Amino acid sequence: ERLIWDESGVSEYYGPQNIYSYEYPGDNGKKDIFIDLDTAEITDAPYYMKATFEAQEKAKGGAGFGFYWSVDAEYDPTVTNLSSFGGVCLNYSATNPVRMDFVQYDIRQDDEVNPDGDNNYFGYRLPSTEGQRKNVFVAFADLELGWDKNTSQNVWKVKQQLGLQFSYKADLASRFGQSNVFSIHALNLADECPQHPPVVNPDYPTRVELQEGQSFVVRLSEVFSDADGDTLSSTAKPLGCGVKT
Repeated sequence: ERLIWDESGVSEYYGPQNIYSYEYPGDNGKKDIFIDLDTAEITDAPYYMKATFEAQEKAKGGAGFGFYWSVDAEYDPTVTNLSSFGGVCLNYSATNPVRMDFVQYDIRQDDEVNPDGDNNYFGYRLPSTEGQRKNVFVAFADLELGWDKNTSQNVWKVKQQLGLQFSYKADLASRFGQSNVFSIHALNLADECPQHPPVVNPDYPTRVELQEGQSFVVRLSEVFSDADGDTLSSTAKPLGCGVKT
């Protein structure tokens, strides 16, 4: 397992490099999806990345942000071998789905090094969490090409990776909504997501005295929490004398 960052901070050796954001026009030639990436929330504890996307009505373009796994002395991205891992684990929240793409060396944007680059990366559509934090493991074996899934030109190469990108594009905005708030609280390269047991809120009252006729509502969502975002279930049994556990 390789930690990239969590709420306590970034990895000393493997933290994200050259964090960037971008906006691009659609076939109408206009930029109509915008991103607000607050760098203060990237550098201050608790460490997390938060992007707010806003799309105009009938938008055709897209916007996103990303980072590189490693860079050279000139701050240009360098190739990273991810073959020691089976995928990536994210602890994130999203109002609407977000596209995650692995930036690969030979599938880059047109430039002098890659004149045939087409940005048709291998990636995965992260589902909406309805604003709640969730753990999701995305295996490399489950990645799919982006805008053109039928091409045979692009091949997944786990040893030629440059970084990760997250985007909100016109197809998502038209289906799910013009606004989207997306936060990544932890990111690990691993073979599975780590699991943490539920914990009890230490500030929740353990003893309540009621007068005759009074009632007390226990909201279990306030009593227990789970760092992985798992759905928790509970049972209760009477102990007699109006006491339950």
